[in-house]
Parts: sequence; structure tokens; C-alpha cells
Amino acid sequence: MIMRSVNSTTSSARTTARRELREALKIIDLQPTVLIGLGGAGGEAVRRVKHQLDRRGLESHVIMRVFDTDPSAIKGSGGLPSFDDQEFCHVSMDRIPTVLDDPARHAYLAKRLGLANPEHRSFLERVLNTGIDQAGQVRQLGLLSGLTNSSLIGDRLRGALAEVTHVFRSLIAMRERENPIRLRQRTKVVVISSVCGGSGGSLFLEQIALLRSLTHNLNVDICAYLLLPSVFENVACGSQEQHRRVYGNGSACLTEFDAFNSGFGLVNGIKLGPSESRSYSADAGMVNQTFLIGRRLADGSDLQSPDAVLDMLALHIVADCATELGDRLNVDDDNLATIRELSVDPKTGKPRSYSTIGASAVGIDFNRINKVCTALTLHGLYDQRIMGAGSSAKDEVDNWLNANQIGSDASELVSGLKRGATANQSVYTNGLFQVATAQRTVYHKNSLFPAKFELVRKQFRDVHLRTVENRLEDMVTASADKLMKDAEHRVASIVRDHGVKKAEKFVRGVLDRISPIVKGLESQSKARHTQAQSYDLVAVEALKPLGRFPRRWFGRTAKLQNRAIESLRSAFAAALDSLLCRSALTVLERMALQLEQLAAKLHRAVSGAEARLKTLKNDVDNHHRSGSVHTSSKVEVDVSSGELDRKLCDQFGPESSALLETMAKELGCSIAEAIVALSKDESAYSTVESLVYNDFAEAIGEVSVLDILGEQLQSSDASVQAKAFAMLQAGIQACSPAWQADSELLDVDFDGTLIIGVPALGTEANREVVVAAVTAIAKATETNSRYRNKLNVTTTADLHRIYVLRRVHGARPHYLPEIMDACVAYDEWIQDGGHPLFTFTSDIVAKMPSLRPKREAAEAELALALGLAMGFVAMRGSNFYENLRRESAESAADYSVWLNSQWNGIAFSNGKLTVAAGPLKTSIDAGRISYQARDDFDDKRRLGNGMDATAEALEKNEALVRTILSAFETICEVAGNHNVANEIEAYVAALANRYQAKDTYFGIAMRQVELLRAQVDTLRHS
Repeated sequence: MIMRSVNSTTSSARTTARRELREALKIIDLQPTVLIGLGGAGGEAVRRVKHQLDRRGLESHVIMRVFDTDPSAIKGSGGLPSFDDQEFCHVSMDRIPTVLDDPARHAYLAKRLGLANPEHRSFLERVLNTGIDQAGQVRQLGLLSGLTNSSLIGDRLRGALAEVTHVFRSLIAMRERENPIRLRQRTKVVVISSVCGGSGGSLFLEQIALLRSLTHNLNVDICAYLLLPSVFENVACGSQEQHRRVYGNGSACLTEFDAFNSGFGLVNGIKLGPSESRSYSADAGMVNQTFLIGRRLADGSDLQSPDAVLDMLALHIVADCATELGDRLNVDDDNLATIRELSVDPKTGKPRSYSTIGASAVGIDFNRINKVCTALTLHGLYDQRIMGAGSSAKDEVDNWLNANQIGSDASELVSGLKRGATANQSVYTNGLFQVATAQRTVYHKNSLFPAKFELVRKQFRDVHLRTVENRLEDMVTASADKLMKDAEHRVASIVRDHGVKKAEKFVRGVLDRISPIVKGLESQSKARHTQAQSYDLVAVEALKPLGRFPRRWFGRTAKLQNRAIESLRSAFAAALDSLLCRSALTVLERMALQLEQLAAKLHRAVSGAEARLKTLKNDVDNHHRSGSVHTSSKVEVDVSSGELDRKLCDQFGPESSALLETMAKELGCSIAEAIVALSKDESAYSTVESLVYNDFAEAIGEVSVLDILGEQLQSSDASVQAKAFAMLQAGIQACSPAWQADSELLDVDFDGTLIIGVPALGTEANREVVVAAVTAIAKATETNSRYRNKLNVTTTADLHRIYVLRRVHGARPHYLPEIMDACVAYDEWIQDGGHPLFTFTSDIVAKMPSLRPKREAAEAELALALGLAMGFVAMRGSNFYENLRRESAESAADYSVWLNSQWNGIAFSNGKLTVAAGPLKTSIDAGRISYQARDDFDDKRRLGNGMDATAEALEKNEALVRTILSAFETICEVAGNHNVANEIEAYVAALANRYQAKDTYFGIAMRQVELLRAQVDTLRHS
């Protein structure tokens, strides 16, 4: 937490706000949940849920498991989190060759997938040999991956269920300790999968069945969220072939699920699993609720990308399992879903058990605002305190130079050195006098003076001057250190008060001023050195007259001696001055060298601060909304703006002084050192960025979007009001059912729940305004007469979002045009000779109810299908013949069939009568139908050449149609509807496999398959 200087009123207000927040959020609703993602799309949806739960700190009660054949799916990207090793399970394809190499040893799997067919097995091997490490939209490979790793998958699922049970018990214990938790009593398992991929779509049915077998004795609801093919149109449907496979996969996956969830497995004795000993039943009603999710919404809008669909799904799941909205949603939802489960579709007679969702939100992007406020604050810090204005430092330079005896020429520095290093200069020449006191002066005899002169001259050069040099060396070091220390102190002061830019200018200014001074000292030193030499020569010359005359030699000539003495004194003084100037120069040079280093350091700091300022400016620009209407989620309308960002930054941002003080304490250094470190040290920047971000997170965490919108809706500025209302309107309208369903029946509509959750915290006045607005918008939005939605406005603990959630119930798959498109795509895929898309053999698939509703078949169409099956219409070559006659009352049989048919059906095979035990044989044995098995055909009874012509002929031959249908009713009467249904079903399975897309009769044969399947359903339900 950043140390702040705030007044008591502000502190008190913040404390009160936090207390109110804690009270408002006193009770937290939690739904212990196992969230399972299958395949790439399922995993990405779970990743988004994880991201949102992480941001709210509620991940602990949601146990996540992701199963995928792609090992790279463990890693997140684009700011989304990665999964840990416990959350992610790689469903490896490594063991598939074991099954393909020896199908006989894996008979259970081989039978289900038709691996006895070497051509099909070879296809799967070829796909594997391409080196893929994921299923690649081949559903049978995805299934084999799952079943060859069934032990691993089972262990992971059991572990997840055990973990969520532990979480449930822990939450109960927390509640008993009076923790503010409201716990839903049923655990929920949520399974998310695409229906059109190779991994998720192939694993889905197996996982659901396994989950239900593992939870029979547990209080668990299983909900499935299935992503339809339209979600991936712009991603996986680049070519026509890809489009057909993606949509065809969707048709196959939904057909399998719809069949088994309706009891197909139990009725037909089909179990799932990897082997006979480890199989499990696929119970009817395995899934409590199934949600179909497309890209195009009920209002005609388009979410446009898989990311937007996944964001919407994640928002819905988070709201369901981690907010107070879940309880309200589930209460209404369970009632409506139960009602719709009991309602049947008039066309198919099947329960309208499919649902969909919608989810959107209006809010502030908490993380984005934290980031932009952090960037704004740091930009201000770097601009004002770290970089600084960078104004002229001339006055500071002048003051510092004068204060440190440098001034304009360093004369005071030289004088200071002189005082500290030299003695009274008379000391150096005292030896030139016999007596030299203040009272009297006695000169040496002229004869002695030259020797004394040389001695004094030598002592000065060898002793006194050396002593001064030694003293100056120490003084130079001390002076340079003192000056540098004082300069650093001044720099630190400038950095602290004005920033690094002015500090650099100060140092550069000092260096600029020192440079001419150094040159001047160097010049003075040389000049005085030259003068010293000149004076010394003059002094030596002055000795010569002393020895020219004897009288002078024995006398004391003061005038001549004084001339030599004064010249020598001048030489000594000049030599000392030269040495002092050189020492002062050395002081300044040493200091200048260190100042250059300091200037370079400050320059790097300035460059670093400038670069950081640019980065922060870009961050501010990038984090601002920049015209975008969404938060980081594509289904959340963002009410914030650049103005709001700055307002929150100003309101909650730390003072720069307090921030720097905290930063210095954090780094264990002075404020000035902290400023310099922040200019060029990445770790220091990361520290201050974290400090500021966390501070904003705590402060802005208390801001409610309810108050923001409430204030905007009550603004005196009409444009502000209109904008706020428009954002609420956009958010609510975006929550449209994620399908385009239409039963095409006036008496069939959809029931659902529309829940709007507003934050619990906010002023009462703002709450009233916002609730009134959302209620009015919601009522005005509900204009689709097919949907009857119950509106409920409630509260939520999430301060940053107004949630809009929708669930709609009461559909069959054929209500959705894209599912019907998927069925067509499947037909086209098969017609083009594509590989099998189902994870069962064709004979099993032939028994599965179609997703398509029963087409009202013309009686002639049904008569042709039944006639060919029973031999009532005979095929000879390319011609088809009428082959059924109603006998007279006197005849032994009611109907007779006389011609052998080359159409392989129930009665004939390869042109011969081969009636096996069954309903038709029973009718023959009962004498109701006779087969004469003749080969002599009458051309008058020819219906047509080719199937199309035959169909047209039957449409015109009402009598024959009636005869065929009547004969079929007779067989049903004799053998029983269920027995006849079984016999026709076996024939349909064979017929479905008989023709390929290239064959002449493929289309008509497939239509007959459809008609006869419908007939089987009718017989079984009659």
C-alpha cells in the first residue's frame, strides 16, 4: 500500500465505503462446479472462464478439466491463462496404432468402428502417418484417442468429482463457522464441446455417458453446452470440402447424442466404452440440460467470431456458478426446462428438450481501467518528477561554483590550497641573513653570501618545494572528494526537487564552466613556472658583482645582496604559484572526470525516462477505449471513456511525493536514488508499477458501475444521458438467444428467463434510475412473438458489471436451420465419397432416428419403398414391374407375388426368393401372401425403365399403391408391428450401405431409407 498524505475526512469516507462494501457483499453465492472442456473449442471456453474467475478470486470452487488431443492446448495466449498439469489432460494418439494393427485383439472397438474393413482401417492409418498430433476433424481418430486413454480419462474425471466433493464439504464447514457463504446444494458438472471437431465432438458422447455412470449415486446435474458449426465458419470452413466436413461432423455428433440421450442405447442394447469388460450404459436423459450455441442470434445479429461466442459462453457460465444470479436463473430455468421436456414436437413426437443461452454485460473493464490509471499516474510521475521540466540550471551552477571557492577563475581555490600547503615565504630565505628579526637585519659577509645563497636555493628546491608538493597531493584528493561529494549532494537535491533532466543540465553546466577555468589555471601554471626560471637566473646573475672588488669581498654589501634575495624570493613565489595552479587544476580535472561519469549516468537516466514516457504514452493510448464499445470481452459493453479514466485516476491516484517516498523505502535508498533507478532500472519500474496498480486495484475495486451509469443518466447534459442509455440498450439487446430457431408452427413457441443483475453497492438514487432504465429497455426489447421470457431484475456482488443473462427452452434440432444445413452437408459429404463421420458402423447409424423431421411422404413414395423391400415391385435389369395382385375371395391367399425380383430386399436376394424366418415368412406360412418365384415377365406390367420413371408411374397408379399398402398392413396384422419394424430396420441398414454416391439409385435409395426409418418409428410407437 502506498503511503499517503490524506486528510481525516477522506480517510473516514474511504473507511465508511469499505464497511458498506463488506456489508453489501456479506453473502456470497457459490455453486461447486466441475467444468469440463473437450477439444480445442471446449478448452478455449474453459480458459476464458478461468480468466474471469481468476479476476474475481473465485476459482477455488470450480474444478476444471480439459481433454484434448493437441498437447499445445495447455498454453494460453492473448492474455488468457495457461492450464496447469492437473487441469489439462493430453489425450494422446500414440496408442491408436495398437488397435489398427490388431483389430481382432480389440474386437469391441473394431466392431463399433468397422475396423474389420481393411479399406477403412487403411484410411485411418494414412491419416495417422501424416504425423498429426491431434484428431484433425477425423471423429473416429478422436474417439480412438479417448478410448485408448480411457483409464487416464476416467481417473481424471474421478479426481475432479472427488475434488469438487471436498470443496463442497469445505464450503459447508466455512458456512458453519459463520462465514458469509450461501451454498447451492446440488453440484453441477458442465461439459463444453464443439460438435464439429475431431477431438471434442468425438469424445463428447463417451464423456457424458462415463460421467453419468460415475455420478449415479451423487446429487449431480450434468449440463452440456454444444457449439454448433456456424461458430467456426470463418475459421475451419475455408473450402467447400472443409465446410461439408465441419457441418457433416456436426450432424453426426448431434445425431449420435440425440439418439443415445433419448434411450437409443438402452433400446438396442448398445453400451459405450473401450471394451466389453469396461463398458458402461448410455442412459436416457444422461444430460439434465443441453444448450445449443450458434454464432447467429435470434434477432438476426451475428457474433462474427469464435472468440465472441466463447466470451459470451464464459460470461454465462461464470454468472451461473459464481454470482447471485445463478440461483435465480436456475429456479426459473428448472421449472421451464421441465415443462418443455414434457412438451413434444408435433412433427416428430419427441421432447422439445434443447435450450440455448444468451449473455452480455454492461460494465467497466476493471483491469483495463487499473492499467490505464497506472499508466496515467506513472506518466505524470515520470513527466513531472523523474524527467522534470528541464529548465535552465544557470543559477544553480553559479551558486554552487561560488559556494565551493571556484567562482569564475578558481582563485579562491588556489588561495585555499596556498594557505593549507605553504608556510610564510620568509622562512624559505631566512638563511640568507645572519640575523633577520623585526628589530634588525644583519647580512652575511659578501664572501659567505654565495654559499648561503646556493644552500637556500637548494633547500627550497629539494626540501621546501617537495614538502609543499606532498601536502598538496593530500589536499588535492581531499578537495576533489569534498567538491564531488558536494556536487552529488546538490545533484540529488535537484533530482529530488526538479528531476533528472535539470540535474543533467546542472552537471553539464558545471563542466562547461570548469573547462575554461582549467585552461586558465594551466596557462597560469606555465606562466608562473617560466617566471620562476627567469627570476632564478636574475638572482644568480645578481651574485656576480659581489666578488669583483676585494673590498666588497670582505665587506657586507646590503644593496647587492638584497638584489639577489628579492629575485630569489620572486623565483620561489612564482614556483609555488605554478605548483598551486597545477594542483587546483588537478582538483578540477579529477572532479570533472567524476562529473562526466555522473553526467553520463544522468543522461542515461534522461534517455530512459524519455523512452519510458513514450511507452507510457502508448500504454495510455492503447488502454483507452479508442472508440471501442467492448471491454476485453467481446460481449461486454464498456461504459468507461477517456474522461472517466482520468476522473478515476485523479480521484484515486497517489500523490507523487508519497509514491516516491514509498518507492524509496521499497528500494532501501533515497528519493533521488529512487528517481534515478526508476529512470533506467527495469526492476525498479516493475516495482513501482506493481505498487501503483495494486493501489488502484484496491481503490477502484470499490467503484460501482451502478453509480457511474446512474450519474450519467441523471446528468444535466442530454448527450451524456443519451449515451448512457444507449450503452445500456446495446448491452441488453446483445443478449439474444444464441440460435435462429423456428418450429414453423404457430402453436409452438419458446419459454425462457431474462435476468438482469445490477450491483448491490451504489446509492439508492442511482439504483432507482438504473433499474428503471434496464427494465424499460428489456420490456421494449422483447418483440419476438416466438419467445415468452420472464423478466427478473436482481442484485449481484460484482460491482463492475450489469449482467444480462438469458436461457430459452423448447427446441428440437430441426428447429435450427444450421442443423438442417449440417444434415445436408453430411449427405453431400457421403455422396462425394467422404470418409465415415459417425463413430458407429453404418448398420447402427441406420437405426438412429434422424435429426430431420418426418417428411410427409406421398403414399406412392412409401409404396415404392415397401414394394421393393417386399418384392411387390420387381426389378429386372433396369426395368421395374408391377408384382402384386389382390386375389379373389376364393383364392387360398389374399395376395400373390409371381415374379422373381433382382432388387435385394426382404423377399429376394440375387434374383431368387430367399425369405428368412420373420414377419414375411410368417405371413406366407399363414397363407396370406403367396410367392410364385417365376421368371417369365409380362411387359404389360412394366412400370418404367429406371427408378425415376417407376416412381412417376406409381404416382399415377393409385390402385397399385393401395394394394401395396394394404398388403403391408396384412403382414403387420399377422406378424405384429414390432416384429415388422425389426425386419424393416435390418433391411434399411443393408440398403444404407448398398449404394455409394456415384451409383445411379443413390438419391432415391437414401430417400427410401428415410421413409422406412420413419415407418419403423411409427410401427414401434403404435
